[in-house]
Amino acid sequence: MLTLKPLGVVCFFIALLHVFYSQNVRAQHSGMDLTKAQLLHIADKIYQNETGAKPENLIVWNNGESFVSAGIGHFIWFADGHQSRFTETFPDFIEYLIEQKVEVPYWMLFNRHSPWSSKKSFAEAKAKETQQWRDLQALLLSTFEFQISFIHLRMQAALPKILATIDSEQQKALVAKEFADLSQTELGLYTLIDYINFKGEGVSQSERYQNQGWGLLQVLLGIDTADEANIHMAFSESCKRVLSNRVENSPQRDIEKNWLLGWHKRCATYSKF
Repeated sequence: MLTLKPLGVVCFFIALLHVFYSQNVRAQHSGMDLTKAQLLHIADKIYQNETGAKPENLIVWNNGESFVSAGIGHFIWFADGHQSRFTETFPDFIEYLIEQKVEVPYWMLFNRHSPWSSKKSFAEAKAKETQQWRDLQALLLSTFEFQISFIHLRMQAALPKILATIDSEQQKALVAKEFADLSQTELGLYTLIDYINFKGEGVSQSERYQNQGWGLLQVLLGIDTADEANIHMAFSESCKRVLSNRVENSPQRDIEKNWLLGWHKRCATYSKF
């Protein structure tokens, strides 16, 4: 497995970006044709949102969380036996890579669980640059294109899941229209792709505080119809309200309130590139 030193990591990552952005193969979406360059522009925005565009932040264990986050989308990865209200996504990403005939570290073929069960063991592995740490880092640095494709596929599958949870036909029609309106522009597609990766579809009953969710469903339902003339601004403002409400309802409010300013800044990116 390829091993990269810190300077080599940065150079390798930049080189990958140049290779991927030079391609212009079209990826189809029901609302519009999304070019490879457009999709990778969105990937770059997500990479900035999640990691600050720093390769060393591709693998993290955030304060206040009980799991590893890995990749440009900070896919959630649990240790064996871990229970959480949040939706794990990294094992699905590994399955996607295998389906795409991408070589993954041998140990991941037989065990989809994170090898680190605590923040302490994670920090020790990072400091020592263990083999598993280096394997994971190399995999993430060499699969930038596959990571955004995986995130994009999740967005494309989201609307039926969301509509299936809504009883009101009027609300179903409204949510479907808002989703379709956003799908007509690159900014809107970035919004849908990023927010689903960021906070999920909003359909998981476990992802609730005081029975209130914070995913795409809740943001779309929270859009002020009076503001729909500018669907991008309307989504951005609803996003801020939904995430503020999450913090108010959180059982660890003192921790999550420290994240709210950054979350609101991310919501602001949905109103303009």
